[in-house]
Amino acid sequence: QGVMTGVELPGFNRSMASLSDTMTLQAQTHLLVFQVGREVRANLAMIESVLDDYFRDQSKVEGLATVENLFKQVRGAFSILEENDAAALATLLAERVAQFASGAVKGEGEEARVVAEGVSGLGLYVEGLQQGSPDARAVLLPALISFGVAKKPEPVKKIRTKAPAVKTVAEVAKASPER
Repeated sequence: QGVMTGVELPGFNRSMASLSDTMTLQAQTHLLVFQVGREVRANLAMIESVLDDYFRDQSKVEGLATVENLFKQVRGAFSILEENDAAALATLLAERVAQFASGAVKGEGEEARVVAEGVSGLGLYVEGLQQGSPDARAVLLPALISFGVAKKPEPVKKIRTKAPAVKTVAEVAKASPER
């Protein structure tokens, strides 16, 4: 009716448009993280399967060759999400698996455990990202420390305070001027 009569329409509320744009961007970001995370988790599951086979039977070294391409996809996905620590860990894991494949490093004992925990940590990290966990990096931290990507955090020092002196009822009564 305002348009037909020539009455000027009230101004468009830009703050509402900005809020809508922000909410849309957050929803799109969450969807991207979920979809990319699903692909990463699928790749990590295949990597874990190949590594499990190799760790159980060292003669299945030929399977490790397929893992390199899967790690490249995982690194690319983490780069898209700008998760640099996770991408760095994926690179280090791929290098260690390549060492297993070449025979430069035996894929057993501590070496096998560190790689298995690193791959598992990446999977848990992705789940945390998908769920919007604020402390997803905490899951990744042990693997980052084992590969030297991160430093072990300094322990929090406890501050000892003197406990307040305990007073008897009689001492409190003496101290107060009136009962």
